[in-house]
Amino acid sequence: ALMTTPNPNKEFPSDIQPEHKKAAAAPMETEKRADELYKEEHYSKALIAYKKLITSSDAETSQYAKLMAAQCYLNLGQKQNAQKLLSELVENGHGSEKREAKRLLNKLEKAED
Repeated sequence: ALMTTPNPNKEFPSDIQPEHKKAAAAPMETEKRADELYKEEHYSKALIAYKKLITSSDAETSQYAKLMAAQCYLNLGQKQNAQKLLSELVENGHGSEKREAKRLLNKLEKAED
C-alpha cells in the first residue's frame, strides 16, 4: 500500500519546483545588493552584480542593469565601456532607461569636445 505510482499528469517532479522558484527570486536580490553597493560607492563590486543582471530574460531588469553598469563604468573612469552600454540602450532600449542613456551619452560627447 505504501508504493506510490508515478502521476502521469504531473509535469515536474515536486522536488524541482522549489529550485525553480528560488532562481526566479534571485535577480531581485542581486539587484537590491547591486544598488546597495552602488550607493556605498563600491562601483567595481556593483558592476559585477549588474553585469550578471544584464543577461536577465526580463527586459526591464536587463535595461536597468545596463544603465547602472554604465554608471559604474563612468564612476570608475572607464568611459568607453560606459559608451558601449549606453549606445546599446539608445538603440534597443525604451522608456526611461533609453532617455537616461541618451542624456548620459550626450553629456559624455560634450565632455570630449
